[in-house]
Amino acid sequence: MDLNRDQLDQVKQQLARAQQVSHFVIFETYDPTLNEKVRMVIDRNGYEEMKKARNATTPMKIIRDFVPVTDALARWAVAEHDAAAASMSGNGDVEALVQRMDECINEVLAENKLETNK
Repeated sequence: MDLNRDQLDQVKQQLARAQQVSHFVIFETYDPTLNEKVRMVIDRNGYEEMKKARNATTPMKIIRDFVPVTDALARWAVAEHDAAAASMSGNGDVEALVQRMDECINEVLAENKLETNK
């Protein structure tokens, strides 16, 4: 996924508008399938909905509130969108897209000086 400067700037503008409704956060949770903690990026409203849906069965905590809109966050947003769209439609290499999304999450984590996922 190679985005040129204009595309990155356009995505960043969209993210900045989205932040006015619900800002982005990085949260940490435990993944029993991996038997380890994982960190994820999501908007605050999505975090609250996910936390409520899990009914405290899996601990979740915000480790970075108000994630800044950067090139790394823009790349994550595009990768997350592409992986979700491929997963829903059955079109595309979902595994490769999820791997790319994971790489982008780690880029955002590193940029925010947080431990990356394994």
